[in-house]
Amino acid sequence: MGRFVIALMVIALGSFVLAEEPATTGRSNEAIEILKKSAAAMKNAETVTYRAEYDATGWLQARVQPVEGTVVMGEQSKHKINPFFCEIKIKPREAGDTVEVSAGCDGDNYLLIDPTVKTCYMDKDQAVLGAKVRNFMRVQVAQFSEPNPYEDIFKSGNAEFKGETKVGDEDCYELLLTPSDGGRVSFAISKKDFLPRRFTRLIKRDEGEATTVLTIHDLVVNPTFVRNPFELRCPEGFKQTDDFAP
Repeated sequence: MGRFVIALMVIALGSFVLAEEPATTGRSNEAIEILKKSAAAMKNAETVTYRAEYDATGWLQARVQPVEGTVVMGEQSKHKINPFFCEIKIKPREAGDTVEVSAGCDGDNYLLIDPTVKTCYMDKDQAVLGAKVRNFMRVQVAQFSEPNPYEDIFKSGNAEFKGETKVGDEDCYELLLTPSDGGRVSFAISKKDFLPRRFTRLIKRDEGEATTVLTIHDLVVNPTFVRNPFELRCPEGFKQTDDFAP
C-alpha cells in the first residue's frame, strides 16, 4: 500500500487543523536567541521521553477530546519520518468510556496496537493508524525529531518575547510564534534546559476564541532503554494485519 504522510506544521502537534485568522506580532532578538538555544538543545536530544496532556478550550471542546499518555520521540529517519512510540488514553468529554491504545513508528512502518480486539495494524501507510491518528499526533513534539527545529520561524516567521511563566515547577520563557503559513502559537521554553514544556495554539473564529494546549511533564533526554522503543512488536496472542484500523 502507498505511503501516506501527514504534513505537520512547525508546531507539529497534530492539532485540530483549521484556517487561521491573520495575526500580527513582532520579531524580537530576545525571542530569536531563546529559540536558537532551544533548537541547539533539541539537536542534542537524540531520544526523549515525556508524559503528555492535551486538551482544548472554548468552542473546540466540542470537537477535540482530551488525550494523555507517555511519548518517546527519536531522530527523523532517512524517509523524513519521525520515529515515535505512544501509549495514550483518549478521554470522553462527558459520557462514554476512556479508550486506551498504543501506536509506534520505526521511521518506515507504522503500528497500532488495539487491546480491545487484540489486533495489531501495521503498514507503511500512516493511515493504518485509523481514526485515532490525530490523537497520536497531538501528543507529539515533532521538533524533537526534526533536523532543523523552528526552521520556518528563523527563515520567515515571527517570534515575540512575552515574558516568563511557570509550567508545573518549571520556570519558563514564554514566546509568541507566528509561522509564515499563519496561526499563533505560544511556546513555554524551560529556562533550565531550553526545551519546550507547553504549546498553546491560539484560534479565533466567529464562535469566539479557543485554544489547544499540549503540556509536557517528566521530560527525560537521551534515556537508557532495555530494548529499542521504536522496534515494532505485536504482543503475543494478538492478530497482526495490514488492514487499516477503524
